[in-house]
Amino acid sequence: MVWSRFIRRSQWDRERAEEVEQYIELETADNLARGMPATEARSAARRKLGNPGLIREEIYRMNTIGFIETSWRDLRYTVRVLRKSPVYALVAVFSLALGIGANTSIFSLVDQVMLRRLPVHDPAHLVVLHREDELEGTSVNDNNESAFSYPMYCRLRDDSRAFSGVAARAGAPVTIRYKVAPNR
Repeated sequence: MVWSRFIRRSQWDRERAEEVEQYIELETADNLARGMPATEARSAARRKLGNPGLIREEIYRMNTIGFIETSWRDLRYTVRVLRKSPVYALVAVFSLALGIGANTSIFSLVDQVMLRRLPVHDPAHLVVLHREDELEGTSVNDNNESAFSYPMYCRLRDDSRAFSGVAARAGAPVTIRYKVAPNR
């Protein structure tokens, strides 16, 4: 019932018009009972009430949520306009999709790079290992492969007591986490 006034406004408006008319009829009957002539009684009732159209609008505004009505009207108008010019609609939808996609991509990148913490226990103690010849700018081999092979990574991971953990990524340097022993 509450939502029907947004969807079926004409029916709701007819009901309010009937209520206003009933009020005028009751007021006219009271005026007639006081001894006024019929034409003067009806005119006095209308003057006392005021503009029926404005009263119906005010009642409608008091009993609805304004922005929903406005949004619904705007949405219907938008659909009508876009139906009349489908090329414009296609360009508008494509532009919105492109803008939303670009914003989502940029935020995802910023979130991954700058906002989220590394998935390690103590990121302040991460160390990146390089082979000495990489630091000097010479390539490791002719194929420009990674500085450490998988077997070397496995050996560092399994046999190392200097590091608390070792992680590697294909095509990237090996990242090793270690704990600094407190000074005694």
